[in-house]
Amino acid sequence: MNEKQKALFVGNWAPTFLLLGIYNKMVKLHGSD
Repeated sequence: MNEKQKALFVGNWAPTFLLLGIYNKMVKLHGSD
């Protein structure tokens, strides 16, 4: 895997993990009611 492929891989996955983290926080906040 070269640098460009690594950058594309990280660039594609970082937003996905951020969204999952935000979703998880929201579920925990709503679930605590």
